[in-house]
Amino acid sequence: MLKRLIFIAVARAHVVHELFDSAHRPELPSLPLVYDDGATQPLRLWEGDDVVASLAAAGPQTGPAYVDRVVRAAYARAHAANRTLRRRWAVIVASPSARITRRTATKALWASALSACAHAASVVVVADGFSISQDDRAALGTALNASGCVRASLVVLREWTGPAAAYAAGAASVTDERAMLLFVPWGVSLAEDAFVAYERMLRGYGDSVVAYAPTHKNGCSRLPVVAVDATKWRAIPKPDVGYALDGGVAAWLAALEDSGDAVEARWRVETSSPEEGAILLDLDWERLIQRDADQFHLARREIGEPPLQERQTWLRGPSAISTQRHEREGRGEGTVAASLCVYDDDRFLESLVEDLLPRLRHLIISHATAPWFGTARPAGFLRAAQTVDRIRSNAPDKVRVVNGAWPSEEAQRNAALQLAATLLPRPTHLLLVDGDEFWHPVELDRALALVYQASQTRRISWVRATMATYFKTVRFVVDPPEPLKILWLVEVPLHHTPVTCGFSEARNWACSSSDASIDLAATIEALGTFVDPTTAKCHHLSYVRTTEELHDKLTSFAHARDVRENWLRDVWHAWDMNKSLEDLHPTHPPAFKRTVVQELHEMPPALRRLAEVSGTPSILELGPPPPLVEPPVRQDQPVTEEETDLQWKTLAPGHFESVLTAAELQRRPKLDIDATPSEPRCDSEGAPRFVVLVLGEGELDDSTEGVFADSAEAVADALRELGVSRVSVVYCADARLCKAPRDAPFFTVVLGAHHLARYRFDDHGVSKTLCEMQGWPAPDSSVLYNFETVNEQTLLKDIFPRWALKKHLWDYSSASVLKLARLKIDARHVPLGWSDSLERYAPVDEQRDLGVVFVGRMNGRRRQVLLELRKRGVPVYHANADALLFGDGLRDVLRRARVVLSLAYFGDADEWKATRYLPSIAAGAVVVAEAGGAPLEREAWREAVVFVEGVEAMVDVVKFYASNETARAERARRAAAVLKARRFAAALRGPVEDLVLGSCRFWRAADVGDAEAWRWRVAATSSSSASGGEL
Repeated sequence: MLKRLIFIAVARAHVVHELFDSAHRPELPSLPLVYDDGATQPLRLWEGDDVVASLAAAGPQTGPAYVDRVVRAAYARAHAANRTLRRRWAVIVASPSARITRRTATKALWASALSACAHAASVVVVADGFSISQDDRAALGTALNASGCVRASLVVLREWTGPAAAYAAGAASVTDERAMLLFVPWGVSLAEDAFVAYERMLRGYGDSVVAYAPTHKNGCSRLPVVAVDATKWRAIPKPDVGYALDGGVAAWLAALEDSGDAVEARWRVETSSPEEGAILLDLDWERLIQRDADQFHLARREIGEPPLQERQTWLRGPSAISTQRHEREGRGEGTVAASLCVYDDDRFLESLVEDLLPRLRHLIISHATAPWFGTARPAGFLRAAQTVDRIRSNAPDKVRVVNGAWPSEEAQRNAALQLAATLLPRPTHLLLVDGDEFWHPVELDRALALVYQASQTRRISWVRATMATYFKTVRFVVDPPEPLKILWLVEVPLHHTPVTCGFSEARNWACSSSDASIDLAATIEALGTFVDPTTAKCHHLSYVRTTEELHDKLTSFAHARDVRENWLRDVWHAWDMNKSLEDLHPTHPPAFKRTVVQELHEMPPALRRLAEVSGTPSILELGPPPPLVEPPVRQDQPVTEEETDLQWKTLAPGHFESVLTAAELQRRPKLDIDATPSEPRCDSEGAPRFVVLVLGEGELDDSTEGVFADSAEAVADALRELGVSRVSVVYCADARLCKAPRDAPFFTVVLGAHHLARYRFDDHGVSKTLCEMQGWPAPDSSVLYNFETVNEQTLLKDIFPRWALKKHLWDYSSASVLKLARLKIDARHVPLGWSDSLERYAPVDEQRDLGVVFVGRMNGRRRQVLLELRKRGVPVYHANADALLFGDGLRDVLRRARVVLSLAYFGDADEWKATRYLPSIAAGAVVVAEAGGAPLEREAWREAVVFVEGVEAMVDVVKFYASNETARAERARRAAAVLKARRFAAALRGPVEDLVLGSCRFWRAADVGDAEAWRWRVAATSSSSASGGEL
């Protein structure tokens, strides 16, 4: 006898097999700790370690600042060695979404699992609807272990659930809190740095990223690769609102985004190529994907609510027909109610209503106190009454329950029909549904919308549809579909019509008229319509029951007298042993010709939630993994750290200040920034020699050099244009480890000048800056060119005054000049402009495939702005979300962008981002920037940069230029013309002449034009009110 079917959660519908745990964790590069007394001690770390806890256990207590620096260094060195601090787990799901062969499934699954092992990861293989024999499980464990996996387990789901729920089950099996999970579609080979890329993104976002996926159409699979932090994953709900295919995972990602930040990332990975072709196949793939997308949108709102406007970048929008139906329902037009007749058949009731109710305004439950035929079953009635009460209490505004003793089925249905006519808003039609009749929510929504459209031109009194009739289990369906077309929608009675209709016998629809001239047979036919089975069909579970329950049904329904003799023995029980039996229907045998396995992607979501308690039904039994290959040799890191070379830089996100004692400073070699020390400061013709020096913030600083690359080259180009004898650009990672003579034979332009304020020394009780201690750079022969935003607490005021007194302090922002003046520091405004180095950004192809691009370091403020933009339908591509982006990579992205966003980092109204504007303008993009800097300075650049106030204004401007290529191209052309008219050398000429005055007395800079038309003269000085500026 068939066991009862019950609704169960995914967590209770799977079995976990632990394959092996090697107890091996990759060792990470050790970190040399330096304590206050100068002692050093290596800190040994393994994957999964908590750096803070390891540091606390290693020795003396240290301050938070030191701990933070050590943590940053640990991540930086691990990433440089292609390792991670978090444990690596790859979750590979084998979940069929269409027809697939055993050979394809086996090859795709094992290829992905073994590719993860190549990166010393742990693996969870999820077999969703597949079964794996005990021998093949053992072979899989052996293959994964030999291929380099640290740990492996197998999750076998009892019943197919779809990718989203299968991923959730796989993730739930990982209990390691120090883990990050990569969800990998089968057939995808992991990129070598996949785990590092995700952890670097987590670090860059301050660990607030919940999940990320690559952008659509990146060549990896129809399903995206997803990464998620295990701890955060457990803190958020895992809704099963997806269907299969793209929609399932996309819906899950969108739900994750509500609790964190689901980030796009351009990330290409290699895809395996099974011999049978594509892994996911279907004749009508586009229709299925759109159905998944609609299912996602439908599951997120009740009928009548406004459609969701936020755009999911990896999920297409809902169908127009569904959107229009919701808009009508919001106005109370075309409202549909449902009638559910029940006595004691409550097996599927709650699961059915769960998907049905959000699609309707009203649900009438007619609960009969006695069956239409046969003897009463009071126990079943009481059980059903409890189920009905739960349904009503969950939606009291929608559900109306009527109890009664109706003599026949038609009487019960007509009573519900009359009640529907009294509801507000008054429904036009009544959906007929019994406790075993399921509809896919998307198909139902479309069918109702099509009926409404047809009703605008003619009266629609009844609608019938094809049925997918299930036999004994939700896995077998009658084939071909039975000829009977189920009556599923009828009109709510109209007043004052010549023809009135209602239920006659059971579920039959009949009409009558007092006008004898009306041909009722023809009229009834004309009043009805049929729904095409490709649009929607009813999934009928009338024969998915235990033998006892089926006996009760056959003895109490309207056709009880027509059941053929011995049908239970000759058909019902016999089918268990011979599924090729034919003519299965109990009253009309040919109606159920045979049964076939139901295609998984055809099941509505509610049916996927039904699983058999006994047994593990299999779609396919996966075969063994491929033959073993020689395991890779593990390259563990040495337990000691070698001397760090000065030119070595790791990929450390965020800031890092080197931890160096005074003793180490004496021992460490120094970088001489002068490559030609024999040359004089001024050549024989008096032309000066220059060094453009970019200062970093420590050996592990990976961004400063790239950030200042364009500005440094612009300064060098301008100096050459002015006629200096020689100019070189030098990067110094740590000012303490670079040297030059006190009386350096060159002039220095220092970029990253704020890093000079990082270091102080104690000289017999007197605190001195680095410059004071080493005598270089000297204010007489150098300038500090500031690009940092100035505030009242800035450390810059500790070093800037010495250069300000010499008139050798420059700032590229007039707003910062004014702020420095309020601090009694005089700075000279030297704005950026056009230089020959910007030619490298010139567009070479007008095909711009990136709509809206943002480049910059992420923080909470910027993240919130991007989230708001995405919610308003602006698909922003964060170009450096998962990696640093400088040089050729930055140039290529800007050339592809239609619009480039510039966002304030601090939210300070005085922030000025010209270093971001100019390369983007040169690349032919339209720059849309949050308004910042001095008002008059913005006005001077308004033809080149579109400044906006607030997110709403930004949305309108960005959408306009991203979608209107003609206007965008014209705006970009005007911006480029403005930029090229403003030569940087012209702005630099006066300040450079003042710097070399007195040293190279007879030198005069070349005449490169006048900058007065656009250069700022700041009126405020340290002796004035510092209240404004003028042109």
